[in-house]
Order: sequence, then C-alpha cells, then structure tokens
Amino acid sequence: MTSILKSKKAEEGTSYSTTQLIGIVIAVIVVVFLAIPFFTSLYSILMDKPDQGTTEAFEALITKIEKSKTDHTEEMVTYYVDDGLKLVGFNKDQNTAPILRFIKLWSPYNEQKPLACGTKACLAVCGEKHGGCTKKLKYYKVIEDVDKIVADKNLEHNSGADDFVVLYGNLWFKEAYKVKNINVEVKNKILTISS
Repeated sequence: MTSILKSKKAEEGTSYSTTQLIGIVIAVIVVVFLAIPFFTSLYSILMDKPDQGTTEAFEALITKIEKSKTDHTEEMVTYYVDDGLKLVGFNKDQNTAPILRFIKLWSPYNEQKPLACGTKACLAVCGEKHGGCTKKLKYYKVIEDVDKIVADKNLEHNSGADDFVVLYGNLWFKEAYKVKNINVEVKNKILTISS
C-alpha cells in the first residue's frame, strides 16, 4: 500500500499543468533570443572579421593614393586581398573593366562597374567571380580628380586586360598572390598602379 501511495505522490510531484508547460517554453524561447545577440556581439569583439586584412589594406591603399595626389609622389603600399575577392579599377565614364581569368581556358569578360561608383573613377573590392562587383561588392572608393586607373605593364599578377587593374586574392591557388607590394602614383588625373 505504501508503494502505491509513493508512486502516486511521485507522479503528482512531477506533473505540470498545460499553463506551466507553455510558460516554460516561452521562457526558454525568450532566453535564447536574448542570448543570441549577446553571444554574437561578444564573438565579433573577440574574433577578427574574416576579411579584416583586406579592409585594412584597402584603407591603407586609399590613404596612399590621397597622399600621392597631394604630394605628387609615388607611394608604396603592401596590399592584401582575401581569397574569393578581387581589386578592380574602373575608369571615369566607363561602365566595365575587361578581365582575363584563367579557369579552363583564358576566358576574358567585362566586369560591370558598381552602381555606387556612378560615372567616376573608382576602386572596388568585390567577389572574384564574373559579376562580383555588382553582386558581391565589399568596399569601393570613388577616386576624385582621377579620370583613369591604369596598371603599369610590370604590375605583377595583374589580370586586367589592356591596362586595367585587376588583382585577385588567390590566383591559380597560389598563396603568394595574396600579398603584394605595389606603388601608386597620381599624375595628370591618371592613377598608375605598379610593382
């Protein structure tokens, strides 16, 4: 008899009403939704952003270009582009930049200028695939007082056709292409990038 009473009390002690169960479920959902933003912001504070090197390198490049415009000197900068990204120079009043990219064969294509650049000359960091500057634009900077952005004929690892500037983060799976010492110089409204 005592064992029957104990099991009934045990069952009564562990049973919850429907209202209590709904309250517990709602409390768990609220805690999860409050915890997600907290842990996300904590993670972003503690961990570097995946393209932090590209961001810093792009800002340094723009700073050196602005310095070259005011000082009329050639400036050297170490430039880095993450895997999956490319740096493209777009000329004033041109909507595309011709690119040579080795996939199976040399396959030239025209990369569209980001709408954010308007009709001005600009540099853009965007996805490496065709259409990356319109679909996966990461950063861009309109370069005031510049009509043309050209690659010196000796610019290492340039994938731009003619004299266009196109630098990939990872060309033909070689890590060495990611970090480059490049020179920038602005003369007569032309920004020249060279090795």
